[in-house]
Amino acid sequence: MEKVEGNLWRRQEKDGQFRYLYRRLLQAKTKDKKYRDYRKTLGDNLEKALAEKNRLDDYFTAQFSGEKPSTLGEFFDWYVRYLRDERKLLGYQTPVGHLKAFVKHKGAQIELAKITRADVETFLHACKGRISQVTVDNHHRSIRRMFNVAIQRGYLEKNPAIGIRVEKPRLLEPVLPSVDEVKRLLDYLKHKRPSLYPIVVTLIYTGARLGEVLSLDWSRVDFIGGTLVLVRRKVNDLHRLPMAKTLNEVLNILWMETGMPREGLVFRGKSNNQRDRHCLSRSFKKSAKAVGLPWITLKTFRKLAATWVALSTHDVRAAQKLLGHTNIRTTELYLGEGSESRDMAVKAIEDKLGHGGDEQGKVAKFVA
Repeated sequence: MEKVEGNLWRRQEKDGQFRYLYRRLLQAKTKDKKYRDYRKTLGDNLEKALAEKNRLDDYFTAQFSGEKPSTLGEFFDWYVRYLRDERKLLGYQTPVGHLKAFVKHKGAQIELAKITRADVETFLHACKGRISQVTVDNHHRSIRRMFNVAIQRGYLEKNPAIGIRVEKPRLLEPVLPSVDEVKRLLDYLKHKRPSLYPIVVTLIYTGARLGEVLSLDWSRVDFIGGTLVLVRRKVNDLHRLPMAKTLNEVLNILWMETGMPREGLVFRGKSNNQRDRHCLSRSFKKSAKAVGLPWITLKTFRKLAATWVALSTHDVRAAQKLLGHTNIRTTELYLGEGSESRDMAVKAIEDKLGHGGDEQGKVAKFVA
């Protein structure tokens, strides 16, 4: 542990990565008024650490002085900063868009404590005629999470979005391309869209999310050991994966073409910054239409990798390890070919019991 600035800062090394810690002693809200030692893990550079320090100072000042957002508009502004700065979510604009619609419907001047379950139900009912059921369910989820944070901070006593029954969208089995279709698509990208080709290969061989692949750094790619490390901001951890031979060759060629850098983004845009996922998706959509597969998206390859692994290994947990899910139920949502899996399950039971000779006679005699 190395001191950086006085006694408040610490530079900590863990797993080869440096992080900055900001330490504060604050008076806890207890009868004996003891001081509690608050420690917060910060970013990997001082600029992020200072931004987090300022956010913590503002938060604790408001928390211990009794200042609370009184209206829905004030709390919404605070919650947007919470999503952007504290949780550091990729794609935080999506829940913000859901909540903007709710604030516009109810009005920013309504008191936070006076929002009831009927208000949330009225808003969701008004959305049903204009947007899909999946989006309505996402609206409800975003509102419920926002009020949960309000309860954690002491701004509310009860969540008004709890107990509302929203019709769940019917989950369909994902439509997945065949092996020949994937090969045809990769061949087209390799010759016509060389900038897209290594990204799609990485998505197929890792089953990673698009944001994780686009934020991949050369310092986390080990060609000798044959591994790469993905930074997963959704769950805030590091996911280490072995590289397949094809993926190792593709990334090695890209590494040599870019001057063999030691660090920096693997997939960079024109101005050497991270590529925009929306522009990338539009470009890929044109390529998919060109090969006669207009229904394929970049997210399809995560489902495809999970399904291929589960069918080849006959083990859903292998697909769970690849995708990095903590709950196997989440992995099952990504799996296609459900009818084929069910047929395999029935056949396995039939083979186990036997369908001929003495085995069949024993079962028939027992039933009789």
